Amino acid sequence: MEIQEVRVGERGLFAWDGRILEVFGAVRASGSRRFHPSVAELRLDGPDNKGRVTIHLNWHDANTTIVQVEAEEWARLRPMLDEFAAAVNAAR
Repeated sequence: MEIQEVRVGERGLFAWDGRILEVFGAVRASGSRRFHPSVAELRLDGPDNKGRVTIHLNWHDANTTIVQVEAEEWARLRPMLDEFAAAVNAAR
């Protein structure tokens, strides 16, 4: 599978190769965080009244990954996260 990449905000990037989701530029994170579907938790909040969606990854960890995306960014990112969510559910 070819690597999919979606930029969000000025410094954010989601990359998915069908096996590992890598997130760059999350709140309270330096560098990147990697997530394997068999050990990942994914929660989506929103959209809020302005269309923003907040993405939470591994919220039970001490280093929760949180990214808030605008409506137009969510439209581009959603197909990738739908694939990742399906992989997380399949790994359970």
